[in-house]
Amino acid sequence: QRPAVTLKNTDGVHLFLLAVFAILFCKNVRATINSASPSSVRQVLVAGVTEVQVLVAGVTEVQVLVAGVTEVQVLVAGVTEVQVLVAGVMEVQVLVAGVTEVQVLVAGVTEVQVLVAGVTEVQVLVAGVTEVQVLVAGVTEVQVLVAGVMEVQVLVVMLPWFCWC
Repeated sequence: QRPAVTLKNTDGVHLFLLAVFAILFCKNVRATINSASPSSVRQVLVAGVTEVQVLVAGVTEVQVLVAGVTEVQVLVAGVTEVQVLVAGVMEVQVLVAGVTEVQVLVAGVTEVQVLVAGVTEVQVLVAGVTEVQVLVAGVTEVQVLVAGVMEVQVLVVMLPWFCWC
């Protein structure tokens, strides 16, 4: 029969020192992560919450997870994309040569405003009612959504065949 394994008095001391070393090592790693430069990758886990920040050639990606909520921000050559998720609602803002797209978060209601050579598209938020107005060389399109009903109004120069009616 093999002799039974027994712990010596010094083994308890060794285990205690090993535990102290592990705690100090973890604190050192956390301090290193917290003091890292902005160009590094940071990942923090707190009760399932993850924040990742990556900076590469001016590109910034920030991801925050709180009960599945994600915010992503990317900057590339002056282009900004901001995505905020609140119960699945998204806000996106893109700036490219003066073009702005804004999505506002109100229970899935969206406001989009695009300015390109005097063209404006506005979506107004009133209890799920959406109004879209586009002005292009005097052309107006208004779209109103109430309980899934759509009204589209387009003003264009009358066609010649219409005069015969």
